[in-house]
Amino acid sequence: MADGIVSCPKCGSQLQVKLQFASGPKSTPPPTETDIGELLEAIDDINLDDASFEFVKKMRGKHAQYKDKLFVTEKQMAWLKKLAGVEF
Repeated sequence: MADGIVSCPKCGSQLQVKLQFASGPKSTPPPTETDIGELLEAIDDINLDDASFEFVKKMRGKHAQYKDKLFVTEKQMAWLKKLAGVEF
């Protein structure tokens, strides 16, 4: 629980604030078994439909920006594996 005193930006009154996190700090997701970079390299752009091409393009851009810190949902990982031809 965190406590603090802040001033109201409108009237300047002193306010006491108490914060309590209902679920606690956000946990980090477990690391994925598959390297996302390898999956993205294994995907052939030529044979993709428009939606898949855009998805892979965005994921490659995000991977270039965030590297190993990139969060990928199970659904996104399944789609990447399917496009790369990896059994899952």
